[in-house]
This record gives sequence, C-alpha cells and structure tokens, in this order.
Amino acid sequence: MTAWTSFLSGTWATGANWTGGVAPNGVTAWAEFTALPGSNSPDAVVSVTAGSTVTLDHLTMSANAYGRYVIRRASTGTGDATLNFNGTGGSAITINGSGISTIGNYSATQRLNINLGTNTDVSIGGGAQLVTNSLITGTGRLTLSGGGFLELTGTIANTYSGGTEIDEGTLGISASGALGTGTLAFGGSGRAGGYQTRLVAHADATLTNDITFNRDVDVVIEADHGVTLTLDPNVMNVTNPSRTITFGESGHDGTVVFGGSTSRWAYTYDDPYIVVAAGTLRLAGNMGPMLLQSATRTTVNAGATLEVPV
Repeated sequence: MTAWTSFLSGTWATGANWTGGVAPNGVTAWAEFTALPGSNSPDAVVSVTAGSTVTLDHLTMSANAYGRYVIRRASTGTGDATLNFNGTGGSAITINGSGISTIGNYSATQRLNINLGTNTDVSIGGGAQLVTNSLITGTGRLTLSGGGFLELTGTIANTYSGGTEIDEGTLGISASGALGTGTLAFGGSGRAGGYQTRLVAHADATLTNDITFNRDVDVVIEADHGVTLTLDPNVMNVTNPSRTITFGESGHDGTVVFGGSTSRWAYTYDDPYIVVAAGTLRLAGNMGPMLLQSATRTTVNAGATLEVPV
C-alpha cells in the first residue's frame, strides 16, 4: 500500500507525494488517500498526467466534512488520461468517511477515463459517496457494495462490457447507456441476502441492459421528479427473486417505464412483492404485464400511478 503523504494537491506521478517515494502504478499497486484535514480546507486535487495510464489493483479514498480528494486529468497536455483497474485477482475501489470523493475529467475534452481491465468491486461505506463523470471502458464487471452512493454523472454512454452488479447501496445515473453493455444484476448470485439495492436516474435515460434478480434483496428503481427512466432489456431473468421491488419514493417521483417491444421474461421461480410508492410506473410491451402476473401482490400507494397497456 502506498499512501498520499498529506492533504495537499499535487501530481500523481511525482514520487515525493507518496510514502516510499514512488508513485503507485502496476497490477499489484494499492494507492491510498486517507490523510484528512481537521478544519475546512480546499479540495486536494490529484492530477493524472495527460496521455498517461495509471494501473492499479486497489484504490482507497476518504473524505470528511472538512475536505475531499479529487482525482482528475491534468489541466495541460494532450490526450486522455486513464485509471486502469487491472489487478491480477480482480481490483477494488474502497470509499470511506462521511463526504464525497471524486474521480473525473478536467473538462469535456480533457478526460480521465476509468478502464475496468478486470472485475472491480466498489465498496462505499454508509454516508460516503463516490462521484465520477469519467467514461468507463473495459471488459470487467462493476460491483457495488456497502451502504453508500455511487454517482455516475457522465453524459455519454459508457462502454464497459462485463456487467453491473448492485449488491448493496445506491447507484445513480445521468445518461442513457450509463451501465455499459453487460447485464444489470440486483444482488450477486451466491451472496447472502437481506440488503437494499437502489437504482436512481437523475436525468432522462434509457437502459437496454438485460436485468437479473439474483438473490433475496429489496430493490428500489426510481427517477427524480420530472425525469423518465426507461428499462428496455431483451431478457429479464429472475433466478432468485427479490423480496420487494419498489418503484419510486418520496423525492424521486418521476416515471419508470418497464419493458419494451422485444423484452421477454425468463425465470426459475418468482414471487416478488411489487410496490408503486411514488411517481408513475408505466408497463410496456410483453414484459411489463408479466411483472404483475409474477408478483404475489401489488400495491399502488396514494398519489402514485400504475399504467398498464390495454
């Protein structure tokens, strides 16, 4: 593990900024940003040199009420920079503390991309957030755990192909195609259940990822007020049903469109409890009505709307 030496801004590649005097970069490298201020302080901005690639096995970031770390592309130079998560046994990002940690671009044309060269677990503690507007590429899977928030604020489609797994916590999106091209799984196959998983759209978005409910988790799918989230998978697979699938909640009373003309429903067994808690759930195509048919019961709260095709 190599730690950033103090809560100060600097360049990633400068060895003097790190314990041991060498910047972490390699398939076994672990970079840690945990030195935090005790009073209000400007952001500690860590600049990744334009045109360079930093390869990591593990990244740990912390924030508190007084300050946060911001990892971004340098403001000068040519070409995108890349954080490449490509550890030999899979990679990990750990976010601690009670504030917001940030990874992202310097500007729309001066980008810091995130490449998932291998499956990458993102563990975010309760009360913590990781916000990134980076383009996410690669063949690895992104897995979210912990009770915190992962906000993908980029406005262009990500291209990673390994899929997205929400085991616990909240995943926020702001663009169509935000979750790449792989399957979106609520809960991981073979993992213990009992957690709540949440997907929330902050801007109009369409996801065409196949969707799987893998284990005994509660699921919330919602959109901010005035926002429409469209889920249009080819396949919805229920291999181990969720206890409750809730659409909308207070403060997130937008519209969720579920299903499409090419969607189909596949399952091993299913008995979810469907709740339309706030906003509008609009069922579409073939899959939408099948969601209701599979449910043990459906509740529409006062003020919420369920639209079923006729």
